Amino acid sequence: MSRQLPLIVDAHKLAKQGATLDGILLLSRLSRISDLLAADDGQITINLQFEVGDDHLHYVRGHMTGEIRVLCQRCMEPIVTAVDNKFVLGIMDNPEIAKRLPEEIDPVYVDQGELLVFDMIEDELILSLPLIAMHDIQDCSATEHMQDAGFDKELKEQEKRDNPFAILKDLK
Repeated sequence: MSRQLPLIVDAHKLAKQGATLDGILLLSRLSRISDLLAADDGQITINLQFEVGDDHLHYVRGHMTGEIRVLCQRCMEPIVTAVDNKFVLGIMDNPEIAKRLPEEIDPVYVDQGELLVFDMIEDELILSLPLIAMHDIQDCSATEHMQDAGFDKELKEQEKRDNPFAILKDLK
């Protein structure tokens, strides 16, 4: 499964064939996400299954896994974040057809059936990134600086707030 994915595919043709694409995508090939990463030297493993649904619309089911490095927003040091994202997209040639999609499925627009695979994967990868990436408080180098500056009380309060369901363990 160490093969590169194609850049462009005929999505409708693959859906009619019920085709599956497996491969890897190097993060360095994705230009829009590079500013959001601490480093772009990793790779994402991709599985794409094309199909025709019961509603006669064409779909792509995807699963991406891997690890990416983003910046911790406390200490601005790299943090490794696991990616394990599943998605289903409706393959659409025009917005009118997209209105027929189930509400929980987003469209991916194609031009004459040509799907830009890297762009689609990059969009889904961006959506899967954490809004605010942070190390665990005990592992973050900013914690030392906060303790040195006298913020021990705030750190302890934040540790208590980290798990909103911790109070439920006392109810047992």
